[in-house]
Amino acid sequence: ILNTIFFYLCQRKAKTFELPLLASHFYTIMQDCVPGLTLDLKLSSYKKFSKFLQHQQEINNLISIDEIKPGVLAITSFNLTNNEQLDSFRTPLWLKNYLTKASDVAAAAAAASVTESEFSNTKYTFPVITELWKTNSRVNELLGCSSSTHYLRADEVRQAVRSYVIRNNLNSDKQVKLDSILIRLFKTKDESTMLIGWNELNNAVFDAMSPCTELSFVHLEQPIRINGHIQPIELECIDRNRKRQTFIRYLDTYQINLNELCKRIRQGASVSAVINDTDETKRTGRVVMAQGNQNSFITRLLKDDYGVPSKYIKEI
Repeated sequence: ILNTIFFYLCQRKAKTFELPLLASHFYTIMQDCVPGLTLDLKLSSYKKFSKFLQHQQEINNLISIDEIKPGVLAITSFNLTNNEQLDSFRTPLWLKNYLTKASDVAAAAAAASVTESEFSNTKYTFPVITELWKTNSRVNELLGCSSSTHYLRADEVRQAVRSYVIRNNLNSDKQVKLDSILIRLFKTKDESTMLIGWNELNNAVFDAMSPCTELSFVHLEQPIRINGHIQPIELECIDRNRKRQTFIRYLDTYQINLNELCKRIRQGASVSAVINDTDETKRTGRVVMAQGNQNSFITRLLKDDYGVPSKYIKEI
């Protein structure tokens, strides 16, 4: 199976590859040819992908490989002329069926990411992010809102509280008297005897409301609202099976083109970078996985190329 896919790519796709081509990226290309089928090197006679590539270089003379960085193997050239094995190769039916399935998968993925592909060639502009607070029945009367839900900035909430207190003559020597409206915010306070400070009152109002975040993108007419405080882009370096990998999460929240980001990581850091579907995807959005510890490089890339402020990048 490995040799068949390899010969197919050499015969049909090699001229389109940008060299040097990372061995890890080439393995991903091979895997993408057979969706649903795992290419497990441990079950093959080669055991490791590097051994497989060495075989193609030394025995079949189809490629040249080199270590472009310590521990980073890449294909530096394809030798496609005057090779009898390659000239006589014909794509078998089973691989054609997988390739058709791979084409369908790619088409479905493209349809599911219309927004991303539509703006892939447009310079990314970081959204305007506004933290808001959602009103409810406990605070609507206090804040002068109707019975429907409203979204207010923190400064608007404080100003509305201040206006209510002054309008109802509840301020008393830098403190606030509780009335029947304000007492709703507290479970243990007695309206007839209690004075509270401004900070305690404001904190009680915010505790009674729900936080949300509004993101305004230049390519969208209407802003997007998400419940809760926004999560920063998360970078985590993990050692797995004696290999160090960097995981980048919460990119979908900021509508960053993941394919473009992977390409920039591959070109800038000369390491493999792929979109990885994991069990945490529902919580964090799609995850980008890069080879090695790339925290510093990716942080600089997000700041310089994508304009992401430091407060929205978190290393864990």
